[in-house]
Amino acid sequence: MLNFTRMGDLIQCGPLLDRLRETDADPQLTLIALENFAETARRLPMVDEVIPFPLDHFVPRLARLRLSLPDLYAELSDFAATLRERNFDRFYNLAHTRLSAALTWLVRAPETHGMTYDSSGHLLITNPWINYYFYVTLDRTHNPFNLVEMYLPIGESGASQPRLRFRLLPNDEREAAGLLSTRVGRANGPCIAFQMGAADERRRWPVAAFADLARQLIAHRGATIALLGTAEDIPRSRALIDTVGAEHVLDLTGKTHIGALAAVLAQCRVLISNDTGTIHLAAAVGIPTVGIYLGPAAAKDTGPYGDGHVVFEPRVPCAPCAYLSSCGHRVCHDAIRPSDVAEATVWQIENGHRADVARWDSSRVRVWHTRVTEDGQLRLVPMTKFPLERQTFLHSLYRIFWPLLLTDCYSRTVTPAEAWTREEAFLDEHYQSFDPVDLLTSDDAQAISIYERIAERAQSAVAVLEGELTSSRPSLSVLRDGALELAECDSQLAQVEETFPAWAPLAQFTRVVRGNVPDDSPAGLATACHEVYGTLIRGSRILRALWQEVTRRQTQEVRSLHA
Repeated sequence: MLNFTRMGDLIQCGPLLDRLRETDADPQLTLIALENFAETARRLPMVDEVIPFPLDHFVPRLARLRLSLPDLYAELSDFAATLRERNFDRFYNLAHTRLSAALTWLVRAPETHGMTYDSSGHLLITNPWINYYFYVTLDRTHNPFNLVEMYLPIGESGASQPRLRFRLLPNDEREAAGLLSTRVGRANGPCIAFQMGAADERRRWPVAAFADLARQLIAHRGATIALLGTAEDIPRSRALIDTVGAEHVLDLTGKTHIGALAAVLAQCRVLISNDTGTIHLAAAVGIPTVGIYLGPAAAKDTGPYGDGHVVFEPRVPCAPCAYLSSCGHRVCHDAIRPSDVAEATVWQIENGHRADVARWDSSRVRVWHTRVTEDGQLRLVPMTKFPLERQTFLHSLYRIFWPLLLTDCYSRTVTPAEAWTREEAFLDEHYQSFDPVDLLTSDDAQAISIYERIAERAQSAVAVLEGELTSSRPSLSVLRDGALELAECDSQLAQVEETFPAWAPLAQFTRVVRGNVPDDSPAGLATACHEVYGTLIRGSRILRALWQEVTRRQTQEVRSLHA
């Protein structure tokens, strides 16, 4: 398996790796990871071998024109040759870069999943859920899934409950014991870890807020605050110590490698963190976390995977902001208050038995706790009930829609009605005043009707094209007319994207899938057209079925009034 991602994403692919081992009679699992994160990959207990990929060797030299494209290909071929010697039966590419696609193609495994190239040099993505993962990197607005949930369907269904795992070595635990020994005698209360850094400054809760939180936990709980982070976080740690004082603060910033960091976390009662890889590491070693999700961070995408974590999000209209946006006011940073996080920390220390949840103002913040279902879904459960919002409702619909569309075994055993009934029960239990019809508009009904009309038109055009492309004497005029008809369907899908953003995902995903169509034989084109527009046709039918289920209460009430 190839995964060119950072620490947190590597840890989150662990449940998929476990699932692959479960479904293989004699597994030997090799993980190709970026050189900078190879040590993280080696601590994943389900991995047999880690091969570091020296990305810094390729990209900077290419950027500085020290390495020509032919030279890049030659060096990449040499690296791929060492991989081919291992005779992989299956190769999974979880990255979404052309470099990873080239490497995947050069490995030439008998079975490939993910981004690769075909023999003519056309970029392909071979796996519907990896295609979905690629689509989500372009627009996460309506994505309802945590990264672990997106990874899991790439493998076959497994018997065990998915969970994050991380291996601690004896040296890690000894090093952590030495680092933590300096807190002896400082305080009798819990050791609480702070991770104040984040790669994107928009995701960082202010140091002043962390400092206020530290004062509250020290005063009321006698806590020791362990400051974690890389060398880049040292200025933030110094600023907190200057404000709070050093007596109850243990500064470990820049002093821990990945193993020691995990072992330190395992000795703490709670981690309080921005959206970082550290929060996933804490979840993997089994300690509760309190996550603060600001800026473009969304807990539904990157929240800690596991039961009982607490997550804060600001309840402001612009949250979460777009990934490429810039913001000068940062109102989301002020919406979450130190007293809010202190109360959640107490809730974690007391194992959920004590906390005045009424203190969390649902008009200002959303506070969730995490729950993993039997089938591996990460659900965010409100800790204070509030009325169901339209965006959350749409996430629920898409949580049903995508497995029905992309997973054959699921769609064969579960109907839209059954899936919606389960989702409806969850929403009824955890939200106030749940009535889906109140969250729908006439535009929603119009969007689904338009999808159906486009799908009918595409179905007719595909049938004509398939017949001509597979015949011995295809008619060029008929092929031209069919291609023009599909082009018109594509144009109408683009209008759906622009006019009905809530229902854009199916149109966007169809566009991404269409980008995988290779220009090869006529028969190949016929198959590709069938797959691309078949996705649209199936998707429109699923949306209509879900619409009927969601609105059935209103339909039944209208019928009873007329009876």
